[in-house]
Parts: sequence; structure tokens; C-alpha cells
Amino acid sequence: LLIVPPITLEERYARKLDPSAGGFQPPLGLAYIAALLEQNGLEVGIIDAPTQQMSSSDVLSEIERKAPDIVGISVLTPNAHRGLAIARQVKDEFPNTKIILGGPHASILGKRILEENSFVDIVVQGEGEYTMLEISQGRPLEKVNGICYRVNGRIASTSPRRYIENLDKLPFPACHLLPMRMYRPHPNQYRRLPVVHMLATRGCPYRCTFCSKSVFGRVYRTR
Repeated sequence: LLIVPPITLEERYARKLDPSAGGFQPPLGLAYIAALLEQNGLEVGIIDAPTQQMSSSDVLSEIERKAPDIVGISVLTPNAHRGLAIARQVKDEFPNTKIILGGPHASILGKRILEENSFVDIVVQGEGEYTMLEISQGRPLEKVNGICYRVNGRIASTSPRRYIENLDKLPFPACHLLPMRMYRPHPNQYRRLPVVHMLATRGCPYRCTFCSKSVFGRVYRTR
């Protein structure tokens, strides 16, 4: 079960906003991971809590209903506290569930997250599709590139995973697992509805100070 943790528009933008005004976009990163897992015969679901206006208790109820073996949580820095709170609650209530964090915040601070949060089992760093597939298929963690994890009470990390050179190897995002009718950008970002979101490239060679390259890197690749 892949999760975008709950966070309100007020928390995101520091002011009250009408949810009907837009600002919700599909989590294509999780949808790509889900698509590859499905392609390889694994059962997977996605919870986009902010878009679906789900609280932490709503998410926990859904986890209890679905009883997943693995919960993967995607975290940006602004919602990392929410993702960690969900992770702690999941581990408290379902201790046998494996908790994995990924996304830009996790890619930058993998070891620190594990050091400070004993309830997180694995952190995925960089592109997560094949990493999550190998973990889900039961590959020994020491042979899975691109992760930090716990082993015998200590924190270990594997070699960085190479970036996916041929993006056409990936299946299209699993949009059927998302509430697609609920997504719309801010009004200044489109001329008319409906709108489709696409990820046509990965990687960027430029050095904007406000942008993290922690997931897709600097090598420009096209789909």
C-alpha cells in the first residue's frame, strides 16, 4: 500500500483555501511504482490522503481493511512530519507491517530518518520503481541498491541505484488506482478542464538553488 500522507491545504500554504479551487495533482511517482509492481504480479493500492481529504485515522482504517505486508510512504520535506506520524501509528498498530519511506526528503536524509525513527524499517533513495519491486519480491536487502535499512541493530546502506536510462521500459502510471476525477491544478495553470498530468522527462542539468535533484538526478532523460 503506497501512501501520500495527510496534510491540509492550510498546512501546505499557510492560509485557509477552498479545496474546490484546485491545487491537487496526482502522485505520479507512486503511480509509476504501483504500475511496475502490478506488471510483476503484485497486489498494490494507493492512498492519496490530501486529495481524498482523509485524516490519519481514515488512513489507518484503510490499512486495517487492506492488511498490506508493506506500507510505502512518500515524503516531501513539508509533509515529512505527517509521513513519520503515520509510520509510527502503523507500526504501533500493525507491528509486522514493513514501513518504507521514499521521496525527496527520504532520499536526502535516509540515515538520519532511521537514526531518529525506530519505527521506519527501510528508506528508499532515488528512483523507487525497481527498488520497491526488488524489496516486494523478497530480494535480500543487502543486494537491493539504493536503500538504507536496519540490520542487527545498526543502520546499513547499499550502493546508489543507477538511474533508469530508458524510461520507456516503465509501464504507464497506474492511474486506475487514483481518484482521477478529483485532480485539478490551480486555476492559473490551465486553460480548460479536463487536464492530464504527464511526466515526460527525468533529471535536470541545471543548478537552481530551490530545487532538489535527490530523486531524478542531473542526467536528462526523456520518455
